[in-house]
Amino acid sequence: MWRGTTGGLAGTFGELFWIRNEGAFSCVVSGYPTVSFYKNNERLAVKAEDFIGHRGNDQMGVAKLRRPPTVRLSPYGGTASFWIFGTDIVTPCTNASQIVVSLRSLSGWAAVPVPRVYSSWPYCGDAVTVNPIVPGVSGSEPSRPLRTEILHF
Repeated sequence: MWRGTTGGLAGTFGELFWIRNEGAFSCVVSGYPTVSFYKNNERLAVKAEDFIGHRGNDQMGVAKLRRPPTVRLSPYGGTASFWIFGTDIVTPCTNASQIVVSLRSLSGWAAVPVPRVYSSWPYCGDAVTVNPIVPGVSGSEPSRPLRTEILHF
């Protein structure tokens, strides 16, 4: 599920996503989510590149020189998170209506619709960066307070 945005900071746009275990058994997730963009049920040509931390730092993602963690999600609400970053100024703009996320360690996928505060997903250009899945809700390892990272709508 989409949880918020950094807003358009100097041409960079970041979105925070949560992965929640709603099942009766624990599960394990790790690595990077697979992210695809769609418009009118057609997949768009946007590459997703894995990065350990946003633009080489650990503000969002994993601290430098650390590996992506393995996250055990407890049943009935265990939560992990990750960030996607891109630009909102480079052409062409995709105007995607949906992001589809799957996890390499689990079967299935989730379609994430455009949040009601947007008219489309705000990514432009031909690539986005995807941070690794981390425990908790901040999208950062070590965890950071969300109030310092995110705009709430």
